[in-house]
Amino acid sequence: MQNLAPGLTGYLKEVTGAFRKATQEDPRFSNGRDQVDDTDLKTRLPPTPRTPPTRVDGDSVSVDAVMEKIEADYRARFGELVLSNNTTVPDSLKVFQIPESQKADFEKRMKAVRKGLEGQLKAGVLPPSLTGDALRGFVGRVSQTAHDGEPGKLSDKVGRSTEAFGRDMKVAFVHDQIKAGQPVDDLAMAEAIVLQAEGRAWAQLGGDIDLSQGPEVSEKKHKALVGSLATALSKVPVEKRGDPKLLMAQLTSTLLGSEAFQKKGGSIFRKPDPNQITIDPKKASKAWVERLRSL
Repeated sequence: MQNLAPGLTGYLKEVTGAFRKATQEDPRFSNGRDQVDDTDLKTRLPPTPRTPPTRVDGDSVSVDAVMEKIEADYRARFGELVLSNNTTVPDSLKVFQIPESQKADFEKRMKAVRKGLEGQLKAGVLPPSLTGDALRGFVGRVSQTAHDGEPGKLSDKVGRSTEAFGRDMKVAFVHDQIKAGQPVDDLAMAEAIVLQAEGRAWAQLGGDIDLSQGPEVSEKKHKALVGSLATALSKVPVEKRGDPKLLMAQLTSTLLGSEAFQKKGGSIFRKPDPNQITIDPKKASKAWVERLRSL
């Protein structure tokens, strides 16, 4: 709203500020202020209905679709407002344009962003669905990164951010299913548990890391770990699992306590990368088998 109608936003802030100040300071309202007590009213009012968040089909989130949103967001944030004759309020993001002197730099940055997205935004990276708010947040973060980052490093940074976004959305999807009382597929739950454990291990092990980027793990070992855990989960009857949210938290903590995740060391040929996490499948498997057996 600030971008599309800055004048209207300023007016609303001015009016609400004046109203708040008057009701708190103007002596004309002093008697009423002392007598107003809406405690009873609050207890009798029905709860405010919450509209379920709009969800987006994960398969529909293509590189082209996301690029269109990022370019529009970038123009609105960092471009210039160009209104047609007799128009005082912007009616769409299309009225924001990149100045001619900045177009070459803009196109260079967008090309790097696209390269980063193409490297990571592939089939299976996102869950079956995600909230529109989450997608908008991702677009905004990438847009800001595109503006602030060094052009030569943008594609790698955007790629890492996209990978981290996919990881977060898969975990969020499972939590949303649990919250809605929907059954959760064993494979989806297993991946969410492993993703949570990898992320927490990476953050706890510390080092020179960017928490907005996410860990780097071996895709092969990650998939093997997820498949193995899904198989183990499938052998536990649903009635013995209890609260699925609690089960996820317990298995995530179990994996963390197993020391199955460690920072990858360096060698004589390269320095250690603080973002890379190694996985010991044997330690992980032993830990969760014991935990599941206790159920």
